[in-house]
Amino acid sequence: MMKNIACQLEHSVEADVSLSFAWSWRTDLKNWGDPPAHFQLDGPFTSGVWGATVFPGREPLRWRIRNVRPRRSFIIEMPLDRAVLSFRWSFDAVSDRRTRITQRIILSGDNATAYGPQVRDSFGPTLVDGMKRIADAMASARAFKGGKPMTFPTPVPEIPAANVDKAAAYYVNMLGFTFDWGDDQGGIAGISRGNCRLFITNRSFRESYGNTGPSLFWLNLDSKSEVDELFAEWKAAQAKIISEPEDKPWKLREFMAADLDGNLIRVFYDFRWDV
Repeated sequence: MMKNIACQLEHSVEADVSLSFAWSWRTDLKNWGDPPAHFQLDGPFTSGVWGATVFPGREPLRWRIRNVRPRRSFIIEMPLDRAVLSFRWSFDAVSDRRTRITQRIILSGDNATAYGPQVRDSFGPTLVDGMKRIADAMASARAFKGGKPMTFPTPVPEIPAANVDKAAAYYVNMLGFTFDWGDDQGGIAGISRGNCRLFITNRSFRESYGNTGPSLFWLNLDSKSEVDELFAEWKAAQAKIISEPEDKPWKLREFMAADLDGNLIRVFYDFRWDV
């Protein structure tokens, strides 16, 4: 819970785009146009990754992504001197082609009052118009894209587990993933590493869908050396290794690992086209 809140600003808009499109558009930094500022991100758009707002001739303003809940919400958190400025974005489907987007700006901390006037002067007069511009830009981007074939996103495997918290801890501690959101009480959690995202679900969550485990998913790496490097990393972390890296007759270099619930991870590289 945040303490010593000195300033709160909030506004919502509705954009004529689907929830999926709104989320994908807003979490792509190419769309964060606000000249003369430009934005940088140190990795994928996931919890814990740092980014920066850069103005010409000034030191970059560093911030961190927090509490990413795909297609629902995320927080941009900027640390100050004994204070924090957070930008909380939430996304709610009004219909299958319309989305409500809310931005809540919160200044909190022991020294938050020192920054209050600056935050109110900087964001208060521009928040409403800025949110409208974002909604309009989304709708324009969707209209332009409408004449093109649909592009599928990267699929997200659902991994069955007896306990979501314990399974997520294994993926984080043994396999190098980042915990993004969720818990066993809610029945589902999201984890990620680079462009790979996984959902971990417990039995109560899966009951209504009738899907059971264990499951198997493949990780397609970019070279033999990456396969060997990941194997060495996981082995050193004492992950459950089922088989070691090997060049197979079907032209895949691969190894197999497992998680706490017996789900299998098949890591491979297709070298059939290598010279």
